[in-house]
Amino acid sequence: RDMTHTALMRQQTGELKISFAIKPANMINRINRISATLEGVASELEMKTNNLSGSSLITTTFTQNSYYAATMVRLFGFDPSTRQNLILDIEFKNGSQATITSDLTSLLKDFNASKSSLYTLNANMYIANENAATVTLDHWECNTESRYLSASASEVTLPAVSYTHPRAHET
Repeated sequence: RDMTHTALMRQQTGELKISFAIKPANMINRINRISATLEGVASELEMKTNNLSGSSLITTTFTQNSYYAATMVRLFGFDPSTRQNLILDIEFKNGSQATITSDLTSLLKDFNASKSSLYTLNANMYIANENAATVTLDHWECNTESRYLSASASEVTLPAVSYTHPRAHET
């Protein structure tokens, strides 16, 4: 007797692309490397319930061309019980470094439900001067939904953050 069984397949991972337009464009030539740590990434998937848990982190390095820096990662999704923080480490050719932390929780809230298509986050990265003393991220866009996010007070750190190099005020 012939028995036929059908197994339904469900995509369990999704791709996340994060890119920055460097402003002014010529400042990309002053960047040696941009690496990132993304916190709040799910490390466990319960197949029966499709629940994500086990907050973890991943690291990645951005590729640079023209005036953009971008990275792409494949992951299960995000642990909904934790914040999703992006920690950027920017190394400049003159030896200075900048670290910027952005809370992307609100921008990534729909990632777990949309794993079948590429999920993109774009932002502008402003580098204020030749010495890369100040770096600011703003005007985040999520897929086609645009959200303008900026920080105007020093206690506001999410998700647009300014960093001032400690030596920026030295003469």
